[in-house]
Amino acid sequence: MTLKEAQDNIGVEVMYIPYIGCPKSQIEFGLITSVNDKYVFVNFAPRTMGRGEACRPEDLKLAQRR
Repeated sequence: MTLKEAQDNIGVEVMYIPYIGCPKSQIEFGLITSVNDKYVFVNFAPRTMGRGEACRPEDLKLAQRR
């Protein structure tokens, strides 16, 4: 994901993938809360209790849960 894509999708669910090929148990889902010039902030409720946690945009993908 790019910073522009993240900015255009504030409030949308994303998947945080810490590294390519990681176990599915390490993938987290959250909502984009904001974006700055370097990071995308994602709310991984309840762990982050409504606050966005800084993530690198390249570690995020739009969620498409089925």
